[in-house]
Amino acid sequence: MSDMLPLVWCAPIYEATGYADEARGLVVALEALGVPVILRPVLERQVPGFRDHLPSAIRDTLARQEQRKPTPPFLLVQHFVADGFVPTDAAAAVIGRTMFESDALPPAWTAGCNALDALWVPSQFNIESFRRAGVTVPMAVVPGGVDSAQYTPDGAARTIAGARGTVFLSVFEWRQRKGWDVLLRAWAAAFTASDDVSLVLRTYVPGFGSWPDAVVWLGHTIDTFLRE
Repeated sequence: MSDMLPLVWCAPIYEATGYADEARGLVVALEALGVPVILRPVLERQVPGFRDHLPSAIRDTLARQEQRKPTPPFLLVQHFVADGFVPTDAAAAVIGRTMFESDALPPAWTAGCNALDALWVPSQFNIESFRRAGVTVPMAVVPGGVDSAQYTPDGAARTIAGARGTVFLSVFEWRQRKGWDVLLRAWAAAFTASDDVSLVLRTYVPGFGSWPDAVVWLGHTIDTFLRE
């Protein structure tokens, strides 16, 4: 791999979001494969104290990657929401890693994507939806990965108080574009209170403040929506 251009990876690393989790997994995996990633965390997205909760081996790898200095020309991966994409003359090429849940894109996302040289998206659905939205740069499907050492059927099961026989799990940030209303409406249409099923939501409300208050607010919001 000595003939490769240096690889610079810019992403929100130190926060509890899907982008950050995926970026950490990718840069650590690349390091294990012998690719010396040059890591540049998005500073304004760092959560104070977050890195202290990461496993020491991952924390050490990320710290080592942050200490490296990029020498132009290099390949640059911008791994975050597309309305934040910006080209740079120092890079030989800029690749965006992004994704969107719906079948249309905001105009700022289309413009951001077309400002780069190429895109990596997680599915064929995004290839099609981005093309319909006017994205013209080359795109490739790069699926998301799973840490099979951590997420394995052989591991200990987490006990969820009050869960019934069949449990459905949904993990998302509590935003309208995540479709929580569609999920709850489908749940209410499919099941009754007497069915042996549970729906578990692993979610959080961005910018809400304390978690106990958010739990109360979420419970009220869900109950009100289901009644209405």
